[in-house]
Amino acid sequence: MKMTSDILEQSSFRDPSGFLFWRDGTLYRQINQLYQNNYQLLFDSGLYNELVDRELLVPHDEVEIEPPEPNAAYRIISTEHTSTRTRMIFGMISFSLLFFFSPIVLKSIS
Repeated sequence: MKMTSDILEQSSFRDPSGFLFWRDGTLYRQINQLYQNNYQLLFDSGLYNELVDRELLVPHDEVEIEPPEPNAAYRIISTEHTSTRTRMIFGMISFSLLFFFSPIVLKSIS
């Protein structure tokens, strides 16, 4: 694993879809290739916009930075829309849980 100034978030180690990390004071999430299809389905289905509109999910931006684990990485995201560390962590953890439950949620709303 490449660790320059990256600090892995300790609460994120159980999530196979990716992990949280800090770089230069900003919290990011690496989404792994393992969850590429689920991530794409989240957007293609309209679920992402629906959850953001209902304020059930903190919006995020895809960013172009070097991933800490490039061999596993699909995307890097950040919640630039939030102003406090606590809200960012909550939003990113919520996003992690959504990845875990998204196949269940998508099935139940279709």
